[in-house]
Amino acid sequence: MSVKREELVRDSLTLNLSRLYARVLELEERIESGREDLLEGYYEALREFRETFREFVRTRLRSFAEETMETGIEYLAFVTEDGNALILEGDEGRVTAPVKGAIAEVHTHPGVCLPSPQDLRTAWHLLSKGMLVFSVYSTECYFSISVLGPFTEDDYVNLLKLSNEVKKAGTVEEYLEVLKKTRFEGLQVELLPP
Repeated sequence: MSVKREELVRDSLTLNLSRLYARVLELEERIESGREDLLEGYYEALREFRETFREFVRTRLRSFAEETMETGIEYLAFVTEDGNALILEGDEGRVTAPVKGAIAEVHTHPGVCLPSPQDLRTAWHLLSKGMLVFSVYSTECYFSISVLGPFTEDDYVNLLKLSNEVKKAGTVEEYLEVLKKTRFEGLQVELLPP
């Protein structure tokens, strides 16, 4: 683990994320037992989770994204099921830390917020293990891959393919073209202003 500085956060946003995550899990279980009438509430809970996490990133990570732009040192933040968030300082051009039990994750990038092929492989692993949002944040943009519904085998395969395809992209435009061509059933990819 390459961490120098850390900050623990527990606020109304992280507690709301914890509550929403518990709601998503409860609804998944009830839907799997035949309660398909709960699908609308499930999709609404996932949407609210995505929006709340985006708000957390914009309010808590802005200064870290600015620091990353100035120094190249990346930061990782993740929220856990119990409503705690941890922000960790990494190294120039990278940050790694175990995120076991994380329900959402973001890390900063200098410049453009497009994830590297390694970032996409990490997203592939974490989303398949139950995380709801994997994202990259910079002063230029916010990129996220979030669970939109059931994470399917096709989503799993297409996310791995996306990781392999972006390796070949030589420009931002080529990268964005690869993103446009990639289709997911249960995942949503967003590229938004910071």
